[in-house]
Amino acid sequence: MEFTLTVPADARFAGMVRGIAAHGARGAGCSDSDAAAFGRTVEEAVLGMLAAAHPEASVTVAVRSGDEPLEVVIGSGRGTRTLTLDK
Repeated sequence: MEFTLTVPADARFAGMVRGIAAHGARGAGCSDSDAAAFGRTVEEAVLGMLAAAHPEASVTVAVRSGDEPLEVVIGSGRGTRTLTLDK
């Protein structure tokens, strides 16, 4: 499974991305507490990308899962960061 979403460079969207990452982690077999921790890690990374982005820009978040570990790829015009769930 893979899906991608694009959010405006607005910190208000970081919590939504946190929830999506945590949901994906639960779906990958993590406990609620581990899934929440992964969601917070993703949220912090998104906030960092948003802080560096131009206010009119957007940030892309891709969530990938399947045979490989869950992976969240966050990208903007200023770079890309990949976070992998270690179960």
